[in-house]
Amino acid sequence: MIIHKKVIKMTNLQVKKVIGKKFTLNEKVIKTFQEELRGELVQPNDTDAAYEELRKVYNAMIDRHPGLIVRYC
Repeated sequence: MIIHKKVIKMTNLQVKKVIGKKFTLNEKVIKTFQEELRGELVQPNDTDAAYEELRKVYNAMIDRHPGLIVRYC
């Protein structure tokens, strides 16, 4: 199986846990995560429309903007 990985511009990502505590994922952590994936990592700063399309959910009243989306191949 051939997996095509898109090169994306990395940025630090601030994450908020369910319990409300915040932490930051730096570029190195995100890049390592991307390299270990068996799919595609999509971020809001991607130049194509993939992020906008993937973040949509069935209920149009929900408008979430996740920091990372993983598309499993």
